[in-house]
Amino acid sequence: MSFRPVQPAELGNIEVTRLNEYYADILRLVEPVLRNLHVDNLEIGHRQSFSLLVNMNTVYERVIERAVKSVAESHDRWEATGQAHTTNLISGTPTVNMYPDFAVSNVETETDDGDETVVVGDAKWKTGSVSNDDIYQLTSYVLARKAPGIVFYPAQDGAAEREYQIKNEWELKIVELPTEDYSASFESFVDTIETAVEDAIIETIDSRDAHD
Repeated sequence: MSFRPVQPAELGNIEVTRLNEYYADILRLVEPVLRNLHVDNLEIGHRQSFSLLVNMNTVYERVIERAVKSVAESHDRWEATGQAHTTNLISGTPTVNMYPDFAVSNVETETDDGDETVVVGDAKWKTGSVSNDDIYQLTSYVLARKAPGIVFYPAQDGAAEREYQIKNEWELKIVELPTEDYSASFESFVDTIETAVEDAIIETIDSRDAHD
């Protein structure tokens, strides 16, 4: 068995029989995905259907983790780690574990703790005002990793974007990604997100180097 791209028109050629009728629901669910439909393309129908609930927090975290890893692969010196365990700032029991959504390291520079972390970050699928909890959480990662930090929010017309300085040494940035971009294809949407992620990481690292 091998995977291959599927065109939306092919769904109409699939015959649902008594032997495979248990696939009928999933076929109806995948059709809007294959047709690249967005919420604003949908209308209220005349027939009841099932609801589909998606944990966008988890999805967004995985999207950003994948984008950061893809970006790191294009830079010889970088290595990205998702859900990277971070040395605790707090001692005692029970242990308080710290796992930023991603960390990017410079494999050519060694520290006592291993490769030098050049940026650490989180992804937050939320709109509205920036949460103090998000700032405090990333601040702990920044202090533990001794590296600048980025929180990636979805697009909201620049309302969330801001910059802070931690102990006048490390930069902490809130960056919005162009999640509202209605690209012609999945591939172009991925390219748009990865380019924005790469630009944010490079800008943050360059700012750190200039500060040093």
